[in-house]
Amino acid sequence: MTITPDILPDEIYALKAALVAERAEPIIVTAKLNDVDPQAWHADLLSRIVEHPALRINELLPLNWRSLAPTCQPAGPWLR
Repeated sequence: MTITPDILPDEIYALKAALVAERAEPIIVTAKLNDVDPQAWHADLLSRIVEHPALRINELLPLNWRSLAPTCQPAGPWLR
């Protein structure tokens, strides 16, 4: 795709947003197919990927992913 001078900045923004959505859709669908919350997975992925060993990168894929965050405990009687 060639961006010509007659395209307005709003149109350029819309084209860029469409490209981002096009790239994100397969990741979101893969997470949902594996019963993983895409937003939680992505946030966890970004927090772990820097220190995660490269040889175990497959553990971060949606089909193998398990959150390291503690699960929520039910609220005590004082919070109900």
